Amino acid sequence: MPSPIITKAQKSIKSSLSGKYIPPRDGMTREKKLSRRAAFFSAIFHAVCGFILGCARLPFGIYPCGTALVFASGKNCFFSYLGASFACVTYPFGIAPAFAVNTIAFFARAFSSSYNFNEKRHRKLFFSSALSLLCALVTASIGGFEKEYVLAGVFYSVCLPAVTFALSSVLSLPLSKGGALSVNGSFCATAFIFVFALSFADLAFFSTSMFFSTVITLFSAIMGGSVHGLLLGMICGVACTGNALSAALALPLGIAAFASGMCDKRKKAQCISCFFALFSVICLLLFQSGFEKYFFGALLGCVVFYPISALMPRIFENSSPLFPTASYKNTKYEKISHAFSSISDMVYNVSDKLKYPTEYETRKEVQKIFLSVCGGCSMYEKCYSRRLYEKESVEDIICERLLSGGLKKSDLPDRFSDSCIKLSFAVEKLNDGYAQMISDRFRDNKTEILASEYSSMARLIKYTSQKEKTDTTKDTILEEKARCALAAIGIRFSSVKAYGTRMKTVDVTGVVLDKFPCTSAELARYMSEKCGYFFGEPEYIACGDGMTMRMKRARKIRLEYARCACAKGGQGVNGDSVNFFESDEDFFYALISDGMGSGRSAALTSRLTSIFLEKLLTTGTHKTVTLEMLNNLLLSKNDESFATVDLLEIDLLSGDAAFIKAGAAPAYIVRASKLYKIASCTPPAGIVRSFCAESTKFSLEKGDTVLMLSDGIVQSSDDAPWLCEMLAQDTNDDPSRLCDRIVSKAKKINLREDDMTCAAVKVV
Repeated sequence: MPSPIITKAQKSIKSSLSGKYIPPRDGMTREKKLSRRAAFFSAIFHAVCGFILGCARLPFGIYPCGTALVFASGKNCFFSYLGASFACVTYPFGIAPAFAVNTIAFFARAFSSSYNFNEKRHRKLFFSSALSLLCALVTASIGGFEKEYVLAGVFYSVCLPAVTFALSSVLSLPLSKGGALSVNGSFCATAFIFVFALSFADLAFFSTSMFFSTVITLFSAIMGGSVHGLLLGMICGVACTGNALSAALALPLGIAAFASGMCDKRKKAQCISCFFALFSVICLLLFQSGFEKYFFGALLGCVVFYPISALMPRIFENSSPLFPTASYKNTKYEKISHAFSSISDMVYNVSDKLKYPTEYETRKEVQKIFLSVCGGCSMYEKCYSRRLYEKESVEDIICERLLSGGLKKSDLPDRFSDSCIKLSFAVEKLNDGYAQMISDRFRDNKTEILASEYSSMARLIKYTSQKEKTDTTKDTILEEKARCALAAIGIRFSSVKAYGTRMKTVDVTGVVLDKFPCTSAELARYMSEKCGYFFGEPEYIACGDGMTMRMKRARKIRLEYARCACAKGGQGVNGDSVNFFESDEDFFYALISDGMGSGRSAALTSRLTSIFLEKLLTTGTHKTVTLEMLNNLLLSKNDESFATVDLLEIDLLSGDAAFIKAGAAPAYIVRASKLYKIASCTPPAGIVRSFCAESTKFSLEKGDTVLMLSDGIVQSSDDAPWLCEMLAQDTNDDPSRLCDRIVSKAKKINLREDDMTCAAVKVV
């Protein structure tokens, strides 16, 4: 009798030779267990998503998102149906209508697909559109075709197919096709819907919507890059709260995501830390209070994202990303820029409409005021005017006149005005009430600032696209000069390539290093003289059997700089901020910002200005667009925040410099025995919507000293003589000694106490 072990082995060998697989009978295979576990979690996920989306209440009191998920889901449609139906218990108008809509959606798909739920997207959209039109007709007929019910029905008929399209695009998306523009739009729309739905589950101390926004924004910034992170961050920032804070909350979330996307994708801790630090700082300086729950939501989102990111190693290895970054073409940047510009125009139009109350809101206010005025009248029970109020259509006349600019007693019918003894008082109250509504609208309306931000983002992305083009632009003139110069001194090579508009690079391939005619330092000086640009010493790159010599444009000037500052007497905090930093493109910046006033409030405003400009300018963003974004940021703060901007930009490659001033004190340039004054008459940032600043360009020479002062030192044009006298005594002081001398002298001379700051930059 054969051994059972041998028999089992023979069966296994026989099955493998015949090409068949005989599963073991002693239990379930590991693949089946994993498959069932994945199916279980997928079902739970769809049910939870159905409940979350089902709770999302859109304008006009409609709930289409849960039903849209029922249309968009695949084989887990039943669990999406359960979640969306369970969410109906939270609806204020009852469970039955919404439950009936979800049931119709589920069984319509079930019968059309023979319970496989594998229809094409166009069929899902057809059923979704048909059901939405049916619901719109039912809603309008139930409301007697009144304006509000008709608008609610129309809005529902548009939202349901649109949300269905977005959700079905994301749910049926293979990751390999993630670069399509329609897919990116659907991804953003789905993120907005989820965040908006979760905003209704926010607690007093924790924001669930901000938690999800943080996770999805970090995911997008790291996988798709800084531009995708910026876009999705601003979208989620608008969606995660429904009050006036949303317009300003989009800014720190978008900027933090943009900075995170600029970090090294493989260093996930660095990306997350950069995101959270920048988000926290901007929120703290922007809101000061009332953002605690968003802070804790972002903190937990960063903590949770860190272990999740470990499960996605391909993200940080830059292999097969969801959004293509390496092959991202400039045309796509231009499309995103055009999209931001279009959104800006749209939001501007919406902002203009939101400045004034609607007819419905005006009518409610009129009814409220008449109720308060008439309620205290002794003739209320026997009032003849009450009957004339409806008969003469007085309410329609009042609303029309208020919306047209104001109400007068003579605008009302004579019979009504003669019979009402409190009409003059009521007219006054109506005008005051409408004026107060307009005032509240202007105070709470942040959409115009948001529209300006979108416009700035469009210009920023367009500038980045153009700069990428120019950085690789071929320079034929420089190529010819380099070729002639190298041939003249006897260097053997195969070819010369020169490219770049400002950051010039010359690649010389096939260089023969034997019997090189000069040293690297001598070659750099020679090439700088012949080509007209200052080049650094060459670097040599081995390419197979050959050698490539690369020469890059180097810095033409070196700088020494120092600062000195002191707070106003009796104040522990200096309201001025001074900062020195460099960009990745060899630009040096010196900044003095003076927050209006003194003490902590002024310091917060100036620190915000300094941090904002440093973070953006160091990445190479356009300074004009950056200053416009700063102006919008200060305008969006709840309190009035103004700050002067005195920005010095120096091109270290060419020696060219420029002053950008907004409400700043005069600056001075000391050159040999001459003193030059640079002043402006522009307002500080954060006062007017259209930001304006004066720019003064000049060239620096060796030995020049640029002096920047706050208004605590030079308060008027009469203060200049003592400063001129001091600078004429000794022009060879190092920047540190010069700053100390100026601040000490200003303390003795100036009668009005104020924060004092001095910064000096010297070309050496």
